[in-house]
Amino acid sequence: MGSLECRKCKKTVSTKPLLYDHILEKCGGYACNIQDCQKVFYTVKNLKDHRRKIHGEMANDEAEDGSHCRKCKKIFSTKPLLYIHILEEYGGSQCKIPDCQKVFFTMKNLKDHWRKIHLRSHGEMANDTQVI
Repeated sequence: MGSLECRKCKKTVSTKPLLYDHILEKCGGYACNIQDCQKVFYTVKNLKDHRRKIHGEMANDEAEDGSHCRKCKKIFSTKPLLYIHILEEYGGSQCKIPDCQKVFFTMKNLKDHWRKIHLRSHGEMANDTQVI
C-alpha cells in the first residue's frame, strides 16, 4: 500500500485514519462532526464548504429564509432539508395537507398550525384532508 502525505508538514503515514489523526493532533486540523462523516480538513473554510455542499448546512450569517433548527441551531440551505433533519433527529410531526408538509417538534405545535392555517372559519378543513 502507498503512503499518504500531510499537505501541511509533509509527514507520511500508511492509512487514512492515521493521516486524519495526524492532521487533527499535530497540524491543527478540523473534523466534520456530522454523524458517520469522519472527514478532516486543514482549514475552517474547507470544513464549512464541505458541510454546506455535502450536508446542506449554512453558516449563521448565510440564513435568509429562517431554515434553522431551533433545538440544535444548525442552519440548512433549504426548508425541506430542515424538515428532514427535524423528522430524523427529533421524531417531529409532519402536516399531511397537500402543498404544506411543514414539520413541527411537537404534536401540539402541529395542531396549533392546523387550526390557524388549515381550518376554515366555520370549522371545516380547507382541503378536506386529514392532518395527522
